[in-house]
Amino acid sequence: MSWRVRTETAEPVVARKRAATETIQAIRDGNYRTPDGRTHQLSLRNRQLEANTIYFGPQDPVLSNWRVPDLDSKDVEPESNVPTDIHFRLQTTLAAAREWAEHPEASNNKIGILQSGDAVRPGGGFENGRHDCQETSLARGTNVTHSLNSGAARPFYTLNQGNNFNGYWSDAMIFSGGVSLLRDDAGDWAQPVEVDFVTTSPVNASQVRETSMQVPEVEQRITDVMEQRMGKALRVFELQGDKVLILMGFGAGMFRNSITAVARIWARLLGPGGRFQGKFTNVVFAIPKQEAFNEFCIAFRAELQQRAALLAAM
Repeated sequence: MSWRVRTETAEPVVARKRAATETIQAIRDGNYRTPDGRTHQLSLRNRQLEANTIYFGPQDPVLSNWRVPDLDSKDVEPESNVPTDIHFRLQTTLAAAREWAEHPEASNNKIGILQSGDAVRPGGGFENGRHDCQETSLARGTNVTHSLNSGAARPFYTLNQGNNFNGYWSDAMIFSGGVSLLRDDAGDWAQPVEVDFVTTSPVNASQVRETSMQVPEVEQRITDVMEQRMGKALRVFELQGDKVLILMGFGAGMFRNSITAVARIWARLLGPGGRFQGKFTNVVFAIPKQEAFNEFCIAFRAELQQRAALLAAM
C-alpha cells in the first residue's frame, strides 16, 4: 500500500494524529507516495537505519572523555583550523534540515540533527497528536522512530523508565545513522533525504527546581550537567563524521532550561577556544519561536565576544 498526501482541514490535533498514523503505516509498508505520484521505497532505508543505530550508555568511556580531542573521529583532517560558520534560523529543525540538505555546501558533508528526546517514550507520544514539539514533529516527518524502537536503542528507554535521576535524567544517547526525512515542514510527503540523528534527553530543570531548596547551587548544577550532555552529543557527531549540524535551544521548551544558559553553553563548546572549535563546517541553530530566537542569538553572540576578548588578553 502507498500513502498519498491529503489536504487537511481538521483541527491541529486531529491532523497531527492522522499524519502520525500515516507515517507509522508508511514505515511498516516500506514505501510512500509524494504528491507528484512517485513512490519512494523505505524498506532498504529502514534496514540500514536499524543497522546503524548505536546506543551510548551514560558511562560510555569514549564519551566520558569528550573534552579530550583524539584521532578516533572520521575527520579527514582532525586538527583543521577552518572556522565553523554559525547560522541562526527562525524555523523548525525539519525545515532547516531540508534547507541544508539542498545547500551546495552540504553536498559532500553529512548532516547531523540533535533531537531533544523523551526519556521514556520513542517519539514522545507523537501518535496521539496532542503535542507539537521538536521530537513529535520529527517523528511525524521522518522514519527516526524505526531506529528508536529497535533493539539497539531499547537500553536507552529501559534505563530511564527505571530512574529519572531526580529530573537530571542521564547522559545516555542514541545515534541513528541514515534517518530519512519523509515530509516537508507543511506536513506533505516529500523527496527522502538522509541525515543522522543523536537523541538524548535534557535536564528537566522545572522538576529539579521544584524539588530543591538550594536555588543558586542547583542552577549551576543544571548548567554543568547540560554542558556535559551537550558536549557528549557533539562528540558523537564528531566520531560519526557529521560536518553540518542542526542544533536548537536544547531543553529550553517544556523542561524550562534557560535559553540564555543553553546558548552560552553552545558558544563555549563551539566558539573560540572551545573543545569543538573548527570541528564542523556549518552549525545551524533552528529555533521556531521569535522571542526565544531573539534571546538565543543575543546570548550566543555575547558569550562569543566575551571568550574572544578573554583569549585576546592572554
